[in-house]
Amino acid sequence: MNRVSTGGVTGQRNPMITNCLGTVIRGLKARVTRWANQNSIPFGWQARFYDRVVRNHDELNRIADYIENNVINWHSDEMNIR
Repeated sequence: MNRVSTGGVTGQRNPMITNCLGTVIRGLKARVTRWANQNSIPFGWQARFYDRVVRNHDELNRIADYIENNVINWHSDEMNIR
């Protein structure tokens, strides 16, 4: 049995109570953006981003290494426009 409850100001249209992952992600991004704007925090989502399913442990390790070293390598990144 799938129980749906109302949520906040959106009531039954709350994107966080749907079965569609895309709708949940869209709602999450909207809420984070709104919170940042309300708190005068400069914020924007990364353009040209796509999700990828991590298929095995080796791939997970490569992704973790990339994330850990990304800040260290930021100065040499061609896409780093200041």
